[in-house]
Amino acid sequence: MRGYLRCYLRGYLRGVIGQYDLAEKDHQAAVNLAKDQKSEDYLPWVLQHFPDLWRRRGNFARALGYCDQADHAKKSSAVTFRRAQIYLDMGKNAEARAEFQKFMKE
Repeated sequence: MRGYLRCYLRGYLRGVIGQYDLAEKDHQAAVNLAKDQKSEDYLPWVLQHFPDLWRRRGNFARALGYCDQADHAKKSSAVTFRRAQIYLDMGKNAEARAEFQKFMKE
């Protein structure tokens, strides 16, 4: 298994069980390893999952920032959907609805 994928999966699981600091380290390691890959698809794939960690922590501004980074690396409907989830968790229903509608069009 590729190193970035192993780090990402470990980080995801640590985030789910509440080990946020360890999860962040794993996610950051996955981002760094993905930057070294030849394909342009690895980094965007890793980045699109990073906002979930911050959404679970309740740090919505940082989660949205990582969505922006993922979009900058490569536009993805998955990032639009994650952004909708973040806005929904924030109680910003109009913004969540707008992002979801964009997701449906993509």
